[in-house]
Amino acid sequence: MFPLRINWLLLRALSVCILSMWASVAVAAADSVRILIVHAYSQEYPWTKGQHQGFVDRLNHTLDIPPTIKTEYLDTKRVNFDQNYADRFATFLWYKYQDFQPEAIYVTDDNGLKFGVQNLAKLFPDTPLFFSGVNDYSMMSKLDKTRQTGVFEKKEIGPNLD
Repeated sequence: MFPLRINWLLLRALSVCILSMWASVAVAAADSVRILIVHAYSQEYPWTKGQHQGFVDRLNHTLDIPPTIKTEYLDTKRVNFDQNYADRFATFLWYKYQDFQPEAIYVTDDNGLKFGVQNLAKLFPDTPLFFSGVNDYSMMSKLDKTRQTGVFEKKEIGPNLD
């Protein structure tokens, strides 16, 4: 129950951040908000499914116009996430999304944030980046706090076992 509660709170906090930034723009322009999502794991990983579904459901229920969402998966539970892989994946995204300018980028988990900070920030330099499910607190020092924010998670093994 504890992880589900944190997941729900986390997704709600991220949704509120995004909605507060774009709600007036979306309504005024009568155009959908464009969001790129990059998950660290595959679409079949239960944790990723939960994060994705909660985030998308919240946006769909809050925005007046459904957002335009593009989703990619790094699949780093199966593929070794190193600089070579990150560079190749970034090149793939550049080709695929050269005509798509997201208004927000949402990444999940440690490898998603690393990829976001190192690669997505170069592909989409003016686009704010939001993250969730990140355990690597050393990433705080690598964030551009004017454009990158999110929720770190603290694993509390003892209380969860209790």
